[in-house]
Amino acid sequence: MAKKQIEQKETVLDTPQGSGKQIVKTLSEDDNVLPSPQELEQFKKVDPRFIDLFIETTRKEQEERHKTQREKIEIIKRDQDKETLKIKNQVKVKLRGMFYAFATLFIFVAMGAWALYLDHSWVTAFFSLFSMTALAGIFVGLESDKKEKKAEDDDDEVEAIEITEEEDNE
Repeated sequence: MAKKQIEQKETVLDTPQGSGKQIVKTLSEDDNVLPSPQELEQFKKVDPRFIDLFIETTRKEQEERHKTQREKIEIIKRDQDKETLKIKNQVKVKLRGMFYAFATLFIFVAMGAWALYLDHSWVTAFFSLFSMTALAGIFVGLESDKKEKKAEDDDDEVEAIEITEEEDNE
């Protein structure tokens, strides 16, 4: 019997421009091969209807195999579509958050400028301090997010290697 495999690998890539992820899935199945002519002759001696039965069974098995293959491909496509949608939603949420953060920062800077124009120094100091703290927090937050994401990705790669080794042992 021949063994057939469909394999999909996972790769995680993290660059300053963004990150990418690819998932690994392996589907294995044993393929039935035709019996040798000698075996067919022996079966025919036992029951002359065996060849017809064998051909009918082979057709049914092939139809079932094709159906199973289509279902497997649909499952993989569905999983890929879910991952794509999840990534698109994450991007939308991040863009919306950046827009609101920028709008809020702009409003605080404008209010600080207006307070300065009205000669309210303590209000100006408050808005300016808040705006500068927010700007500093953005850059500090970006660096810490990159470090956390890299640590998570390293952990995922180690876990994927351990799972692969366990499957090989079975």
